[in-house]
Amino acid sequence: EPTEPTEPTEPTEPTEPTEPTVIPPLSISVTDGLVLISWPAEAGNFIIERSENLVDWTTEENQSNPLLTLPGSEFGQRYYRLQPAPTQSAQ
Repeated sequence: EPTEPTEPTEPTEPTEPTEPTVIPPLSISVTDGLVLISWPAEAGNFIIERSENLVDWTTEENQSNPLLTLPGSEFGQRYYRLQPAPTQSAQ
């Protein structure tokens, strides 16, 4: 038995692509025995994270820019990165 043709559906509007998040660069230098980590002041909603193995990342408690920390040689290797800050949902 033949089936009834279905009505065509209305085409949907294409969605606008979202801009990728651009992570600003970190600048790392050694000053007076301390590691100085800084990033562009205009970098908006970012947090700095640290890792000792590039797998497990921890949010750095001190979010000041520049960030002063002890050299990695005393505590083993450390890696730092900026990541987009988590968004706060309205409650």
